[in-house]
Amino acid sequence: MKNKTLSIIAMLLCLTMLIPLSGCEKPSDNEEEEVEEKNEDKDEADKDENGKEEVQGEYKEGALFSFGLAPLKKDGKVGYVNEKGKFVIKAKFDDARPFGPNGLAAAQYMGAWGYIDTKGEFVIEPSFSDAYDFDKNGVAHVFAGGYHGFINEKGQWVIENKYTYINEFDEIYGLASASLKTDEYTYSYGYINRAGEMVIDALYDEAYAFAPNGVARVYKDGEYSYIDTKGNTVLTGDFRFASDFGSNGLAFVSYSDSNESGYITVDGTMAISIGKDKALTGEPFDENGIGKVYAYGKCRFVRGENKPLEDVGCQEVREFDENGIAVAQVSLQQYNFITLDGKLLLSESCRMCSEFSYGLARVKTDDRWGYVDLQGNQVIDCQFYTATDFYSDGYAIVGILNGEEVKYAIIDKEGNYLVGLK
Repeated sequence: MKNKTLSIIAMLLCLTMLIPLSGCEKPSDNEEEEVEEKNEDKDEADKDENGKEEVQGEYKEGALFSFGLAPLKKDGKVGYVNEKGKFVIKAKFDDARPFGPNGLAAAQYMGAWGYIDTKGEFVIEPSFSDAYDFDKNGVAHVFAGGYHGFINEKGQWVIENKYTYINEFDEIYGLASASLKTDEYTYSYGYINRAGEMVIDALYDEAYAFAPNGVARVYKDGEYSYIDTKGNTVLTGDFRFASDFGSNGLAFVSYSDSNESGYITVDGTMAISIGKDKALTGEPFDENGIGKVYAYGKCRFVRGENKPLEDVGCQEVREFDENGIAVAQVSLQQYNFITLDGKLLLSESCRMCSEFSYGLARVKTDDRWGYVDLQGNQVIDCQFYTATDFYSDGYAIVGILNGEEVKYAIIDKEGNYLVGLK
């Protein structure tokens, strides 16, 4: 699931370019002294009549600080700090995520995940192998006993944990591809509704999301085809490769027998011919009217019928964002950003980079991370051992390597330290 509030440890292990949302390793002695000084100087107005810390603030979508709290690691455990760096919830969890709109956060304790409130108390006991944020429907995706399911805010099963995988539910049809274990080594995919009912039988080796036109791509016994929301096959062909349908109602296909490729309509009519041996795989047209095709290590843009393929000098181009900018792999271990007109944003490519997040993007040069703006200007120097994307409240977590120890801090968009290092 694509979720910005991925587990602190999962982010670190998966990409190595992200750092834990909670900050991470034990701060230095000076840092601890500084935090303690802040604790002693804290205004008594932040405490209730029983002397306990009061949580101030509200939920902010996409923010690092939610309800005024952000997860942070101290002495190997995770707690929650406020914007003054004060631990409001004691660092006692193995791992933890930011609070969701319902005031609950997934937290791991003694190896198991559950959900805590803004006082740090478990309201859903830790019993899951993994747990994700609650969505707008008040349900959360969890993993338990080797299977996926969904629970409500009371911890009750809404979708029983019997699926080996569950994709995201689409917003139009309310369906998600899900897999069942057929034997020790085999899984079959079908589609479930939000009640967890298998409404399209698990018959496929692979099953993808439904496009806006109500058609989904499936793969079985080495062949691609397309089905509707009832599970009826609407299109088959001798496809070597087939993409999903795009917002313009076209899908990219390449044919095994003729080596021809292009974009077809849902009835199989070739709407835009690419030609023979010019594209092996491809992606559907995006909302900017750009399709992408790939062959022999090159990415080319397709901008419409009877228009030539546009070589953009990249091996791969990812999805364009709302700014009209996409991450592009120029060559092995060389990345840049590309604009809608096919121009590279950075004067020099970098070793790694991330998508833009609230106006800034991470770039890595000489094994250190920094940040650039939408014009490609370096606004925060590459100095961090690890770094997260910026969140909606204008904060990110960074780490600096000090000997063999990584020290973490929260910074703003000017590179100023809010919590941690000074």
